Amino acid sequence: MKYVKLTVILLLMGTFALAPVVAGAQSDSAKEWYNMGVREKDPNKAIEYYTKAINVYPNYVKAYNNRGSIYDEFKKHNEAIADFNKAISIDPNFAIAYYNRGITYRNLKRYDDAITDFTMAISIDPKYAEAYNNRGIIYGMFKRYDEAIVDFNKAISIEPNYADAYYNRGFAFGRLNKHYDAIADISKAISINQEQPFYYFIRGLSYKAVGENEKALSDFEKACNVGLDPACAELKK
Repeated sequence: MKYVKLTVILLLMGTFALAPVVAGAQSDSAKEWYNMGVREKDPNKAIEYYTKAINVYPNYVKAYNNRGSIYDEFKKHNEAIADFNKAISIDPNFAIAYYNRGITYRNLKRYDDAITDFTMAISIDPKYAEAYNNRGIIYGMFKRYDEAIVDFNKAISIEPNYADAYYNRGFAFGRLNKHYDAIADISKAISINQEQPFYYFIRGLSYKAVGENEKALSDFEKACNVGLDPACAELKK
């Protein structure tokens, strides 16, 4: 997603949700392979371990989910969707698989399908903050800012320290020329996470829009210092 100028579209995307280590109903060997996959840092080895877990226990929903997440990170989107489909076919109430398939659809620019999946995840788990945030991002991409803000509000009400949701809501406020609201939200995001250069850049654009040029320059410098080119370009204007 790209805007530059209140213009650089910089709504921050969510990431995949991995199912955790388990101790449940699957056979001991399947659980062992699955847990090895969860703990493994090398994604290729993790795929191998999840596949072995599935071979032992073909209805291992969480193994399909986690393997699908890795496939998507490797841009193997068809394989990812196949794994999420399988997880959902085994457990139609597994909200994480809908959410993750929504992320893959978003990566494929199948935005209507992504919204459908995020909405399904929310219907199963009404406290799924990441699903609200990601649905809001897509609404924002299509300039449905009021709907986006509703979703970001919900994400924040569920997770009051959700920095990206504050940032994304602030970005939407900026697109609606509500720059003081944007500044307040992005300042909150920065208070939670000082390491995200986009926060400073977009807050700087809102400061610039309301004529607070010294604050804008300070934010652009912070973002430029860590290599964010649009912020460096602002400093040259």
